[in-house]
Amino acid sequence: VCGLAYVRGAPQYLPDAAPACADLASWPCSYVDRRPVPGSLVNFTLETSRANTLLLIGRSNVSWSGVPLPFDLTLLGAPGCALGTSIDIFVPVAGPAPTISITLPPVMVPMFTQWAVLAPGVNPLGVVLSESRRL
Repeated sequence: VCGLAYVRGAPQYLPDAAPACADLASWPCSYVDRRPVPGSLVNFTLETSRANTLLLIGRSNVSWSGVPLPFDLTLLGAPGCALGTSIDIFVPVAGPAPTISITLPPVMVPMFTQWAVLAPGVNPLGVVLSESRRL
């Protein structure tokens, strides 16, 4: 279960902005390795994932190009999944526990992250989404 505590030396869990897909609920959650502060280098990790993932980064959890968020992906073939962040930047990341280091801007603006796990066969869309997080 994802926690909200900021503990020195431990993974820093961020509060959920939108829940993960129903079939992703038992997977470990995403976390950062330190408290996100302006100008700092932060490592984003999704525990125990499949090899092909995308880190989605956006400035809104309300709408994306006029589409209200969270956006239910059931009609696109991912029942129980919802896109919870606008996709202003996406970064492909590989590995069983994908991690990417990002330097945050010197002045923080609202930012949201969500992982997309490419999982052919898990649903018709072949994608499941982690919980979305507000930085």
